[in-house]
Amino acid sequence: AGLQNEANAGGDMLLADMGKMMRFQPNIFDGVVSISALQWLCNWDKKEEKPSVRISTFFNWLYSCLKRGARA
Repeated sequence: AGLQNEANAGGDMLLADMGKMMRFQPNIFDGVVSISALQWLCNWDKKEEKPSVRISTFFNWLYSCLKRGARA
């Protein structure tokens, strides 16, 4: 129900595991907002999902897809 309400609010929405590489064009986002999400990078369901790798993957992705001077 929560995602459904958000979808009706307008704009674009993405539901994904931020600990896995997401494919976006470089320098595409003006900014990124995350509320109470980063701590979930430290949780994993499988042995091969190491928190240090998930955190590194996320920040590498974030840096690559933000425009120069953008804020996160």
